[in-house]
Amino acid sequence: MKCNHCGSTVPSVSVVCPFCKEVIDPNAKPVTDFGNISDTDYDKKSTLVAYIKEPKNKKVVILGISVIVVVIIIFGALILSLFSGSNRPDYMVFTDVVTYVSEYLNDNYFDDAATYSGEYELDLNINGEATEYRGEYALDIASKVARLTGIMRDPQESTGGIILESKDFSFTSYLENNELFFSSPQVLGSTYILFPLDDPYGLLSTRNYNLTTLVSSIASACNAALEQMNYETTLEEIEHRGETLQVTKLNLVLDNAQKRVFLTTFYATLIEDSNFLNELSRLRDQTTDEIITILKNYSTTAEYAYSGSSDYRSEIAIYYNANNIYRIEVIFDEEDIADTIWRVEIGDNRLYLYYIVEDDTVFEMDLTYTERDYQDHILKTYDVVYSSESLNFEATLEAEDQKQVVINREDITDYKNIRDFSVEDYNTVRTNLSPLLEDVSWLEEFGALFNDRCRTAYNCVCNDGEDTCTCRVDNDGTSEIITCPKEDVSSVTTTDNVS
Repeated sequence: MKCNHCGSTVPSVSVVCPFCKEVIDPNAKPVTDFGNISDTDYDKKSTLVAYIKEPKNKKVVILGISVIVVVIIIFGALILSLFSGSNRPDYMVFTDVVTYVSEYLNDNYFDDAATYSGEYELDLNINGEATEYRGEYALDIASKVARLTGIMRDPQESTGGIILESKDFSFTSYLENNELFFSSPQVLGSTYILFPLDDPYGLLSTRNYNLTTLVSSIASACNAALEQMNYETTLEEIEHRGETLQVTKLNLVLDNAQKRVFLTTFYATLIEDSNFLNELSRLRDQTTDEIITILKNYSTTAEYAYSGSSDYRSEIAIYYNANNIYRIEVIFDEEDIADTIWRVEIGDNRLYLYYIVEDDTVFEMDLTYTERDYQDHILKTYDVVYSSESLNFEATLEAEDQKQVVINREDITDYKNIRDFSVEDYNTVRTNLSPLLEDVSWLEEFGALFNDRCRTAYNCVCNDGEDTCTCRVDNDGTSEIITCPKEDVSSVTTTDNVS
């Protein structure tokens, strides 16, 4: 049961919340408001049906969560834009969204004053297996510092249930610039593991650049390009949450001609933006003339690539009527992404995301977001349901953003770089994780992503259809066999197509 005042999880028999000391009203329900949206009843059963043609990996799940959270941000902008008055150019619906998103990101994340800290609770249920994490977080994007701690618990601990099997797991992670440190007693004891993060654009490692300027400049260039686009407005009949609706469809078609105009206008606007050029030259450690040359090359490449006719195209469509927005679709029919649709349905206090490939629903998700303001913190709650043939996933994340933010830097000296991991280190981690995970075969492949020894490896064997290779590398006078990503060993002696 949740306390209706502070949102904490409390035993179902509680009368007074042990956290905020307020009397609990078991009948009180949180209020969610996405704006002016449909009153269609929520049918939970329909959101748990998914048809999948081929099993997808975890990246699809992460991408899906990211997309639906972004949709929450842009939905408010769409409401303001579509219903702010008549006789406005169609392009302003899209430019308003770009402006809104850029301002939201700058105000909440990229501004120097954008810092967050607090406590969180994450309840997970993956294919019927329930787990709960509790911990603390801190984030300072301007300083490129982040900290996250967590303790895994059995959800029955909160309700007084009987725990038949307990699996302990706790962790501490700390990010500063492009160095990510991770520590867990159940992984490598008290020693931190250092994961050096690739930073090809210098976003993490470069100091004294203004990210808000870059975001604002890119948004302005995008808006300048959107003003040059042609839009289509038609009347459509759609099926929405069990209803047949008559709606207006506002459509942006990106065929070759539109892509060429968009990209050449986009790059030309950036070339004329001295603030963007100065910040990017500082970030990339290049002169502004070098940045201009790169942008002109991008523009020339785009103009050439989309100069002819082609059947490949993408579309962005918004379905709405005088009072509501019902659907947002992004449709890809490109050479590398064919017959693919990302669809967002707006229901009653809930967003539904569908990922469709060749008319088959690969997965679907729905999300509810609530926010409550208390004296010393803001409670943000995200409820996510994901469903496919191979994975059913439910998660509830509660984050208490403290109004008095505390960010503590750490000086970590006891650590081991994953690039220096030996066979013995991997065996230790594998042994420690075995009681918690049934399958740890991914461990060495994961470590290979950070292993720069692969660039000096030799006698590499790369099998067909695999992204990794088996290689030899010298280690203190002895030869050691390691696993490397295929792209990291392409310049050394390899034996490809080994079956």
